[in-house]
Amino acid sequence: NMQESKGWFKVLEASKILHDSGIEFECHFVGKWSRRKDEKRFYNYVEEHNLSKIVNYHGQLLNWEKNDILSKTDILIYPTEYDAFGRVIIEAMEYGIVTISNNEGTIPSIIKHGITGYVLDNNTATEIYKYIIRLLDDSLRYNMCISSRERFLEKFTLETYRNDFIDIFHEN
Repeated sequence: NMQESKGWFKVLEASKILHDSGIEFECHFVGKWSRRKDEKRFYNYVEEHNLSKIVNYHGQLLNWEKNDILSKTDILIYPTEYDAFGRVIIEAMEYGIVTISNNEGTIPSIIKHGITGYVLDNNTATEIYKYIIRLLDDSLRYNMCISSRERFLEKFTLETYRNDFIDIFHEN
């Protein structure tokens, strides 16, 4: 969902910093607006800072549409201010996507900092920007993508969850 507490505005601010630095990129936002006021703020910011050629909003994507955009994604940026689990991160890891996310809930136990992605200390646009700059190194990003996919296969497949659940059930 496109709620400010999920970090969309921080990603917009990081996009502005990248754009002002002369870095070429595209940024894609996916999710359903929960408030019209936020949607208007999003588009006003994009227009005010000349980001319309690099910032794209797709709305809520499900099934094959979501899978399609994930298959084309290099970096997931999810600077949430609250999230108990971070399912979107696991979905990204399934596609071998490097993730930048906040130190919130179980997120630090999902992302291996510096290996499968980065866990933000301060959760600011500037910190997001600094990690994106690191990930412009194709070799580093490639290795982290491989590690992200391997971690998904090792820890987060449905079979792994099922087996872990059965083990817990048998222990009790």
